[in-house]
Amino acid sequence: MDIQYTVIIILIGIMGCCCHSYNDERLLINYLFSDNRYNKNVRPVLNSSLPTVVNMSYNMYLLSQMNVADESACVYGMVKMSWNDEMLAWNSSHYSGIKNVIPPSGLYWKPNIVFDYRVLACGDLRSSLTERITLESDGTINAFFYGYIGAPCTVDVKLFPFDSHTCAYRFFDMSYDTTTFIIQLQDELPNMKMLYLNQEWNILDIVSSLKQTHILGTALMTYYYECTFRVSRRPGFILLHNVIPAGFVILLSLFVPFIPPDTGERLSYAITTYLATVFMTVSFYDNIPNSSLCITLMSYNLVTYYAISSLSLIWSIGIVCLSKQTTKQMKIPKCISIRLENRTGNNSSDPNMKSFDDRPENTFVNEEGNTGTVDIDKVDYNSDVSRIGWYEASRYLDKLFFTFTLICYLCLLGMNAIVFTNNSLNHCQSVLEA
Repeated sequence: MDIQYTVIIILIGIMGCCCHSYNDERLLINYLFSDNRYNKNVRPVLNSSLPTVVNMSYNMYLLSQMNVADESACVYGMVKMSWNDEMLAWNSSHYSGIKNVIPPSGLYWKPNIVFDYRVLACGDLRSSLTERITLESDGTINAFFYGYIGAPCTVDVKLFPFDSHTCAYRFFDMSYDTTTFIIQLQDELPNMKMLYLNQEWNILDIVSSLKQTHILGTALMTYYYECTFRVSRRPGFILLHNVIPAGFVILLSLFVPFIPPDTGERLSYAITTYLATVFMTVSFYDNIPNSSLCITLMSYNLVTYYAISSLSLIWSIGIVCLSKQTTKQMKIPKCISIRLENRTGNNSSDPNMKSFDDRPENTFVNEEGNTGTVDIDKVDYNSDVSRIGWYEASRYLDKLFFTFTLICYLCLLGMNAIVFTNNSLNHCQSVLEA
């Protein structure tokens, strides 16, 4: 029986040494933050000639917004800071082995860190950061701040939708200079394992650095923490929903000259392709960044697409009207008539050229504008009877117009292919490196 009582007494003693009660923690808090012992407005060092060292790091969890027009981004993450408060150290053995506590909010000294809020990217999301503070027995304070932070960006939209931008957010302390306050980096490469993917943007890399700047209005220097990250747009959605359909619609408008001008489908087809181009252009402009500092190459492409489609419509209207003219109303230019005469003589089997024999009832038009019929076997091709009318001339001009627009389209397509292929490879390489 004596042995049992002895074991029970030993266990009670061990539990008393290892566990602490509410009163123990209350007494510790009252001791640490008593008015005659601690002042939160004074830098907590026993030797005022020594600087306070603050270790700082940042982990980004989410890219919430990216506003290219405002040149800003909004990110959600955690700022971690730790420093030693020499006035808040205690002997844990005097307080039932208490090694860490949560200090009362607002009663302890902390760095006056100011976040760079020069941007409005966070909007209503930007609010006071959530704090989580722990105090250890050796006086070390670990502070964690969670929240949304605005970051100014240097944007370059020239290669949209393969554009990439560089953003940086900064943490300042303008209360102390470098002789009394020092910031040290815990991690130059922040942890990206907990980073959530953004559907529109891809974060390529994040780099932290420590720099110095002048305290406002003084010649004193102070440290500031800067975290720089690069973001690139995910181009898949825009390519599939805008770029490829727009190119296909313009390709259809190139074939307008193949429709004969004496059919009603000529103008209907031209108007349809024109309206489709306008619709694709307007829907595309909603996705293009609104920036006048740097015009995107895609904007020039859209203007070219719109110009080709508009020119095809105007050309079709002019060709339809021109094909109905007679040589009496307007003479065919000599350069065109000679070309057509040579083509007719050298290649009478051209299916797109209406020769004299193809005209109904073998009609002809002379220089006076008189029409009539003639026996084919008695035709003298060296006489004033013209074998070429405005219909044939309009078909010849259609071929020239198609050749011109096709060359423009192929040149534009080639330049886009070179630019987009090069940037697609760079984008893929950056993603793989990240």
